[in-house]
Amino acid sequence: MALMTDLSRRGGGEVGPHHESRSRHRSQYHQVGRADLPPFPPHQEHQIVDTLLQGVLKDEVMKIMPVQKQTLAGQRTRFKAFMVVGDNKGHVGLVVKYAKEVVTAIRGAIILAQLSVVPVWRDTIPPFQM
Repeated sequence: MALMTDLSRRGGGEVGPHHESRSRHRSQYHQVGRADLPPFPPHQEHQIVDTLLQGVLKDEVMKIMPVQKQTLAGQRTRFKAFMVVGDNKGHVGLVVKYAKEVVTAIRGAIILAQLSVVPVWRDTIPPFQM
């Protein structure tokens, strides 16, 4: 009850039976199910992906390009690496990684790509959110 009086005093949100019925009405149409959840939880360590996919992942550097930023002391050059990782069975990871050196950018991109592996449905349009 104290929460309802605080909300009404602050002017935030509606309080009353009309507000409760709207929230019930909204939940009738959208109930979270297994289809709404991602196919597998995001992994925090790339070694887990290595273990699960047992060296099946192939990585390829798509492009490496230098990018420059103008500072007071001059231009600062960094490298941008585009990397794709995947097996040929419908799992793909795509990332972009910046670093001061090319080797560091590629190593970091491989690790990030392994962490961002998602399933891709074949012969369909990919979803808007991966």
